[in-house]
Amino acid sequence: MSNEKLIFGILLGVTAGVALGVLLAPDKGSTTRAKLLQSKDDYLSIFEKKFNDLLDQFQRMKKNDSHDLQPDFVSINHSK
Repeated sequence: MSNEKLIFGILLGVTAGVALGVLLAPDKGSTTRAKLLQSKDDYLSIFEKKFNDLLDQFQRMKKNDSHDLQPDFVSINHSK
């Protein structure tokens, strides 16, 4: 396969993807961007809470001078 055919195929695929995305988009672009930003904020909030929970567990283990450095990952993964 020549490089020209490869580049043409890639450009054709990108063009088709953009065209289908525009045609099948359920909402206006501004609405979609707002939803994406809200989702990002939600995921960052969840990550921050889980990270702080993990940090608290490590601090408690350090305070208790525990030799068992196995945090309770099960409770962190299931708490929302």
